[in-house]
Amino acid sequence: MVRGDKRENRWMKRPYPEEAEAHRGARSRLSQLGTLGLRRLNGFNHQARRFTEKPGVRRAAWIGALLLLAGGLITALWSAKIDPSQLDWRPLVWLLGAAIPASLLLGTLETMLAAEAVGRRFPPRRALAITLFASAANLLPVPGAAGVRVISLKDAGASMGHAGMTTLGFAVIWLGVALIFSASFAIAQAPWFATAVLAGGLAITGAGLAMFHRFSPSPAVGLKVAALKLVMILLTLLRVGLCLAAIGVASDLSALSVLAVSGIVGSAVAVVPGGLGVREATAAALAPLGGLPPDAVFIALAIDRAAGLSQRLVLAASLGAFSQNPNPSRG
Repeated sequence: MVRGDKRENRWMKRPYPEEAEAHRGARSRLSQLGTLGLRRLNGFNHQARRFTEKPGVRRAAWIGALLLLAGGLITALWSAKIDPSQLDWRPLVWLLGAAIPASLLLGTLETMLAAEAVGRRFPPRRALAITLFASAANLLPVPGAAGVRVISLKDAGASMGHAGMTTLGFAVIWLGVALIFSASFAIAQAPWFATAVLAGGLAITGAGLAMFHRFSPSPAVGLKVAALKLVMILLTLLRVGLCLAAIGVASDLSALSVLAVSGIVGSAVAVVPGGLGVREATAAALAPLGGLPPDAVFIALAIDRAAGLSQRLVLAASLGAFSQNPNPSRG
């Protein structure tokens, strides 16, 4: 009886000849389709690269970026709706002369760090061009900044998967660090809620670090990303504080800390170009938690956006005018 069961099991495990032939045929067709798809994709990439390397196309890309930045600047100035004669220009001098250039520097370092995460290297000038193009592309009603970074990393030799994972990892760590930062200042006012947010921020940051540890040839790059994002958050809040001072509203780091997540919300709402108005509205909604007037916070962020776009516009125009190869993916 036992032997019969064993024989029966052996017969049940054997595939019929017709089924085996069908499986081999299906695998062969899938292999042929995969090979054909890869060839067509490589051919498309080659043609796209030849197209984007044409001088006329590169010039048109820079002109398009400048127009996007100019349009964003006009929109930001319109949304501010303030009388320039009522501004205190001393904080704005610090904003334009130090804080915004520092933000551009950190953005360039972020782009260079993204290349390091996939085992590549961007020269500073190329990283700056990518950063400016990402700022312009972010004004489209699509996640343009992420797209520019993914394409630039792929063009540098990274796989599409690693380029996408790197961009996602940066966003995950940014969210986690922002939640940790905001919750740290809110523990005294709302201990239970702040503790929950802090735990969530730690978990999200840990997930981002694990992503880099898993796929990056330089696993420690995740810690560099977390440190850089913390500095960028601090600098962003300093910029908002300077804009508030320009309209006569006093603030401190504790009050501004609740605004750390507003930029993330604005970036996440891809259907609105550049999160225009979303970041300002989110910050205005969070402002009472820090004891700040919502209308003043909205105006301050509009001023900050306008000032940042104006400097990016001038810098992008300068790079496009004096560079013989104004292509962010080629340096």
